[in-house]
Amino acid sequence: MFYKYQIIAGIALVTTIGLVRIIVAIRDIKKNMLFLDEYRDNYIKLINSYLNSSGYRVARQFDPELYSWLVSKSAKAQREVGMFGVGEFIAPFQIYKIRNYQFIVNTIPKIRDGHLRDEEINLVDDILTRCLGAFDEIKIELQSELKNPLKWFQYGVKWCLSLPIRILYWFGIISNSTVDKITANSFFKIVSGLVGFISFFSAIITIVTGWDAFKIILHKLF
Repeated sequence: MFYKYQIIAGIALVTTIGLVRIIVAIRDIKKNMLFLDEYRDNYIKLINSYLNSSGYRVARQFDPELYSWLVSKSAKAQREVGMFGVGEFIAPFQIYKIRNYQFIVNTIPKIRDGHLRDEEINLVDDILTRCLGAFDEIKIELQSELKNPLKWFQYGVKWCLSLPIRILYWFGIISNSTVDKITANSFFKIVSGLVGFISFFSAIITIVTGWDAFKIILHKLF
């Protein structure tokens, strides 16, 4: 009987870990959204001061403090938008192309130089807007999962399986981006899902009937 209480305690622990992970993820996404929303607002303010009413460039007629803030936060903004902010850059008249071009960190400094094209101005705004929309969808999905205890257990199992990988990160052996890539991998998700299902099913069978009794039931059925 004691082992059943251990199993129940184990399920409760993993489920609680999953619930905490969901709550933390929602908090982090809200924090990221607040930052990107502020960054976009300031970017629009700077662009509006960069262009006059006719749409002509008026370089050096913008708020230097606002520009400095955008430059200092550009690396963080670039990191937050992730894949949305990286792509192929094509120079005017297709003189050259740059792959894996980071649009935010490379576009903001051009405002001061006065060499910013309309396409680049609009692209940075589109990147920020698109990323905010993606974050909002993820936040809504996570909030719905707060109502589903099975999802808590699933997230808990995923975190437990990723623990060895995270230990490597804590010791500086791998980077945080590597951890994210591994845990976001489809194979890892499938494995964690299967392990979660098998673990939960096995625990329920053990608690309710025990494996010996379950084998007898299966023998009678088949």
